[in-house]
Amino acid sequence: MELQTVFRLIEDRKEELFQLLSSLVKIDSQNFSSHGNEKEICQYIHKLCLDMGLESAMYSPMELEGFADHPDYMPGHGLEERYNVTAKWRGERDENALMLMAHTDTVQFGDPANWRFAPTSGEITDGRIYGRGAGDDKSGIAVMLFLTKLLKEAGFQPKKNLLLNAYCDEEYGGSHGALVNL
Repeated sequence: MELQTVFRLIEDRKEELFQLLSSLVKIDSQNFSSHGNEKEICQYIHKLCLDMGLESAMYSPMELEGFADHPDYMPGHGLEERYNVTAKWRGERDENALMLMAHTDTVQFGDPANWRFAPTSGEITDGRIYGRGAGDDKSGIAVMLFLTKLLKEAGFQPKKNLLLNAYCDEEYGGSHGALVNL
């Protein structure tokens, strides 16, 4: 597929990307260190991946054998109810080649009086999307999902598998969600 074709598709459908990011921002996924609200956003991402025809799994890092024994594991983060989503777009050869990753959690909202729009508004105004996570890192999730959908619909087939990962617990410690992918 020609790169210019991809750029044209992105330009023609960029409003879909903005709406996807807005929908992600509307989901409260705050990280409180000892626990987090990532479950709902992971359910949403998991469904989007399945709807695109990707293989997708939603899981707690604690479900993985030996996870709590890893030297970078930090107890006390309530990971039993925090989730990752890993989706696979199978390539022509069933070999993993590339993983795109972004985290689902956000820092806490703080005082609502300090916000122009509510932290979960997802408001699109004056060429900006407002809300917690719009830049860090729900934009990363939106871009990888949007581009995968765009390329699949355009008939592109990767040579090798593409993995998409949306992971928990980045904001306070950072290792738990990404750790399972090493």
